[in-house]
Amino acid sequence: MAHLGYLRIKTSSEIDASPWGVQYLSRDYPHDLLLDRMGASGAKWVRLSTSWSSVEVEKGHYRWDLLDRLVDGLIEQGVDHILIGTGAGSHPAYHEFPAGYIYPPTDVPAALDGYCRYAAALVERYGDRVRHYEIYNEPNWPLFWRPQPDPEAYGLLVRRAGEAMLGARGDVRPELAGGSLAGVG
Repeated sequence: MAHLGYLRIKTSSEIDASPWGVQYLSRDYPHDLLLDRMGASGAKWVRLSTSWSSVEVEKGHYRWDLLDRLVDGLIEQGVDHILIGTGAGSHPAYHEFPAGYIYPPTDVPAALDGYCRYAAALVERYGDRVRHYEIYNEPNWPLFWRPQPDPEAYGLLVRRAGEAMLGARGDVRPELAGGSLAGVG
């Protein structure tokens, strides 16, 4: 068999469209290296997982520096289809819960209100660059919804957070995803 040559790998910036994407966690990583690798991968989509308590560092005060860096860095690399996940769990400033467990913000009205403000703040901040948002993460999984999954409570969370996100900016209409389930199929 004769050798015909090699395919040149295209970066994300060189590709107009692709269905391929990657999960990206907004944690303490070497982000410069990871952003470079994302751009080199050819992926056009990313699910950028956030944590409510890492963005709203204290009640009513948001810290955007890491998410700004990631959103802008992904776009600079040509990864221009970003889905921001609003995260799972409540926030210790709004809701007391046992350490080591993730509880939804639906049992405490102040926590639900805080989560909705946080979700709307994501759209306010990134609506000019990000169109896709996910409301909560894996609400069917006991790890993320204690003490046990509750479809009715999750429906309330999606309705309230969705209304807040859709009303956050008049100039854009975000596309919202809910019901991202785990352990099915």
